[in-house]
Amino acid sequence: MGAAYSRQLAQMGLNVVLLAESAEPLQSLAHSLAAEHGVQTRSLQIDLATPDVLTQVDAVYGAPGIEGGTEPVAARPDKF
Repeated sequence: MGAAYSRQLAQMGLNVVLLAESAEPLQSLAHSLAAEHGVQTRSLQIDLATPDVLTQVDAVYGAPGIEGGTEPVAARPDKF
């Protein structure tokens, strides 16, 4: 998801999982969101064009909310 959308979610108090190909901007955004909004962030440097990107995210974080496609991470704080 884009940085602007991530900021909107963080402003609402939602924890976010950040995905991007470049590590430095990803870490910078993660630290910024945590500091500015007091939310938890997870970040993963990954090629978003990879066909199995969701499988890779699931392998790292358990991907709450992705399997069913309807339950947001915020609804399952025990999985974040």
